[in-house]
Amino acid sequence: ILPVEVFAHDLNYNGIPARIVLAMDVTEQTRASSALQLSEARFRALSESAPVGIFECDATGKATYRNGVLLAICGRTRDQMLGAGWTEAIHPEDRAAVVAEVNRGTVEGRGISHRHRLVRPDGAVRWVQLLTSPQHDPEGKVCGYVGTIEDITHQHLAGAALAESEERYRQLLMLSPDGQYGHVDGRIILVNPAFCQQLGATRPEELIGTSIYDFVHPDHHASVRSRQGDRNAPGGLA
Repeated sequence: ILPVEVFAHDLNYNGIPARIVLAMDVTEQTRASSALQLSEARFRALSESAPVGIFECDATGKATYRNGVLLAICGRTRDQMLGAGWTEAIHPEDRAAVVAEVNRGTVEGRGISHRHRLVRPDGAVRWVQLLTSPQHDPEGKVCGYVGTIEDITHQHLAGAALAESEERYRQLLMLSPDGQYGHVDGRIILVNPAFCQQLGATRPEELIGTSIYDFVHPDHHASVRSRQGDRNAPGGLA
């Protein structure tokens, strides 16, 4: 079986009605079309089963496809997220920066990486990590973008809570009347005012980066090393 495309044209040949018929072999075009359809079907199946949001945009940055996970993250329908509608899901305080970065990536023909907030219709805020990569046509020109949206809300909140906890601990350390210092592998990375005063330093910078053994009598190096080793950690506070 040979796939063909048929063209017909009516004409008058020496007073007799006639028709010219042209049959064009489209085997290669048919194969290419079938391969493209198969590739697109595989991409859709893969993206719909992926644990992250996946999307496609045209060369202008307008959305042409959104998978189910992305719609669930944003709490919006597929129609709401197509075209330029995706910008409505971005937190108002982050929207200008995200759109500007996407536009720069589109103009420069490069992928982008951006962390920002989304707002669901119910008011819930989600932190996401956006990654995009340009797609090129056979001539090497950017014809669109494919990208992912990962919900990192839990990681972000955990990191923020840890940073807040560390800041509270640092403030307590700085207010302590006892000399306190932090070190990594014996090198001082943090000191409080009381520790500076004990060692006669006027500024923390005079002690940061120095070895704790610079301030320990040689006769006591072994006992200090033993104490640090008992903590089973590369760094600590004293």
